[in-house]
Amino acid sequence: MGSVTSRIRTTLTAALTVVGLAAGLRGAAPLAIASEPVSEVHLDDPTGDVYAWPGQPPTGGRSVDLVATDIRRLEQRLVLRFTYDDLSRNGMRDWGVTFEIPRKHDHLYVTWTAGVDDQGTWSEYGWISRVDSADEFPVRCPALRGVADYGADTLTVRLPQACFPERGIVIEKLQAMGRRLDQGTEPVDSPFGDLDDPSGTRTPRLMAPAS
Repeated sequence: MGSVTSRIRTTLTAALTVVGLAAGLRGAAPLAIASEPVSEVHLDDPTGDVYAWPGQPPTGGRSVDLVATDIRRLEQRLVLRFTYDDLSRNGMRDWGVTFEIPRKHDHLYVTWTAGVDDQGTWSEYGWISRVDSADEFPVRCPALRGVADYGADTLTVRLPQACFPERGIVIEKLQAMGRRLDQGTEPVDSPFGDLDDPSGTRTPRLMAPAS
């Protein structure tokens, strides 16, 4: 099968007009799921749509407020590039991104995070868990990498093929999150728009371009 590239752009206007999102939901519109696999997906996300979890009033979005997300399915890896309105190393006590890859009998929960611990030590790390209906299991993936470019306000996460053997995947529950320095709230932003139920939207099926 030849490669099909999809650049899907969504806006808050489309969300309100097409699907009539409830007042408590903010962000981009749900994606129209493509009938054919794609190798790339682009998501736009309006600024100022960060909410403190769960269901609190809007909060500061530094190092959380996404403006775009680009996802590329390559032959040997999955690459996600998150563009922030303002990405700062010290914008939150800790901050990062999470997403899930659903599979037939379980799903993979992928997280990359950066920040300081209670002793003030800075760290950056990622991990993967395999979750089924009964339990959660760690997945060894030492090559999972995240690179923050604070000058460009971007975070790039690379997940090697060895950590998810499936050729075709979808991504759901994609969120940026943080923990504020001054309080215990947890700001959240999702390019899918529905913060109460981000699983309601997922990417089209992602497959690497044919070589």
